[in-house]
Amino acid sequence: VESIGDYAFRNCVSLKSIVISDNVKTIGREAFYNCESLLSVEIPYGITTIEESLFSNCTSLQQIIIPDSVTNIGSSVFSYCLSLEEIVIPDSVTDIGNNAFYNCRSLKRIDLSLCENLNIIGTCAFQNTAIQNLYIPNDVRQINKQAFYKCANLKQLAFEEKSQLIYIAESAFEGTELNSLIIPASVETIDVAAFYDCPIETILFESNSKLTIIKGVTKYDTNPSDNYISWSYANLGKGAFANNKMLKTITIPKSVIEIGASTFENCSNLQSVYFENGSNLTSLAGFGRMSTGSCSTTSCRGYGVFSNCTSLKSIIIPAGVAKLEIGTFLNCTNLTHVEFESGSTLSSIGGDKCSTIGCNRTHGVFNGCTSLTSIKFGGATPPSCSSYAFYGLTKSNITLKVPAGSLSAYSNWKSFKIEEYYD
Repeated sequence: VESIGDYAFRNCVSLKSIVISDNVKTIGREAFYNCESLLSVEIPYGITTIEESLFSNCTSLQQIIIPDSVTNIGSSVFSYCLSLEEIVIPDSVTDIGNNAFYNCRSLKRIDLSLCENLNIIGTCAFQNTAIQNLYIPNDVRQINKQAFYKCANLKQLAFEEKSQLIYIAESAFEGTELNSLIIPASVETIDVAAFYDCPIETILFESNSKLTIIKGVTKYDTNPSDNYISWSYANLGKGAFANNKMLKTITIPKSVIEIGASTFENCSNLQSVYFENGSNLTSLAGFGRMSTGSCSTTSCRGYGVFSNCTSLKSIIIPAGVAKLEIGTFLNCTNLTHVEFESGSTLSSIGGDKCSTIGCNRTHGVFNGCTSLTSIKFGGATPPSCSSYAFYGLTKSNITLKVPAGSLSAYSNWKSFKIEEYYD
């Protein structure tokens, strides 16, 4: 026998053991699907692809030996193998498919240390497993959506030296228990919710970082010209590092161009944000939300980079940032001082009002910043400012520090206290 066909032993619920001859070169999809009594399997050398759902729902499977002839672990191959506790991936494997080990709830140890050729960890590949420590080999280029989503025991994540990782996808590590994080220099994009709701105390970026985009929630407009999004978008408020209650300080690499909406939302212990010298940052994204029905306090608000960072006290914004968009500092109740670097290109400070009938809520850059006492502008030309940007604040309690010789240019800001400064 050289081949075992698709569905060959599917639903053989009493099958406890099987010996597969070395002569077998292919095993079809779902060949052992739902063999719920099967305890162990050794895949013969010569098999190159483990086909889709081959051992899915083998709930008693405790041991699986994968030979180093295998290059591809297909989608859902071991999903719902509830008794599997350990797996060693050989160095021949280049691709771990979508849902490969999905919901293997007893899987505590995943050994990827031999994987010198692994390029992709697929969508939901290890979602809902019991993995505690994770080592990512340096050839891995991308970690796909929800790859380690809700791995509630995962506390330690390490990347091999000289990692070539480029992309960390949406919700890749959302809901894990990671307590520290070092992002490899090779990473170019961190997607929305990648580390959402993780209790990370320390986030470091390797020197010479290539990171350009930290993605945030994006607008989902019924009307593309509208600055509001629809009621039902699933990732509202779930920025890349949002809802982290342990993070106190972070330094953003100079390579970063864009920080998306809600990136640090609800990081309630975040006290200090620094931007590396020579920052290329141009965008701190944000927007307001409009409900399709009646609005409520929770459903109608702004989604800004630092929304609800209630411990943040001051920040210096790089010169290249041209706009502060809706909700940037929403409810940063301890924020006292905002400074824009000398030569700032700031052109607008945003804000708006919900257009839903019966709703009068505003979404401004500084809404709820009740401790704000000073803003230092870095440019002689004042930015345009929405009438809702400082809504609810007593402007006469806020001092604007402007470059010497620019008092007349800021004459429309007369509701504030204005002082000149000299460099």
